[in-house]
Amino acid sequence: VIAQALKVVQVSFSSRIKVQTRISKNYPMVLADPSQIHEMIVNLCANAGEAMSETGGILKVILSSTGIDPGSGQQFKDLTPGEYLEMIISDTGSGIDPEIREKIFDPYFTTKEFGKGTGMGLSVVHGIVKTHGGAIAVDCTAGQDTCFRVLLPAAGEDGKQT
Repeated sequence: VIAQALKVVQVSFSSRIKVQTRISKNYPMVLADPSQIHEMIVNLCANAGEAMSETGGILKVILSSTGIDPGSGQQFKDLTPGEYLEMIISDTGSGIDPEIREKIFDPYFTTKEFGKGTGMGLSVVHGIVKTHGGAIAVDCTAGQDTCFRVLLPAAGEDGKQT
């Protein structure tokens, strides 16, 4: 699904944007709707590409396994302890201003000029992640890199979420 989504967005990128992937051989499987995961990746990567459209840069897509421990006080404290698929999509673009960071997942919120965006991309991403029992966080500094971190619960050997 990641490879297909990257093909979709890469054709819209300038040649100054390089895509790097690092996919762990031991990442867990998840119980998810492939079309929704595809849409999530396309939205996050398209936003990253747009942030780097003028200057170029590097889009990184990392897939690995991570665990959430009880009472660990981590960024994802609302998640049930267990194993998760961790997807990181980061860019070397212009970052997100701190004043708007809390609004980026709100429906219809956009920083684009009128007619150039719906403001639904990150809202849809947030909804997809939550529907699948996961969580999403953003880490960025205005004028610097942006990193979206998505955690989705791993499926057990029986094919059900753990």
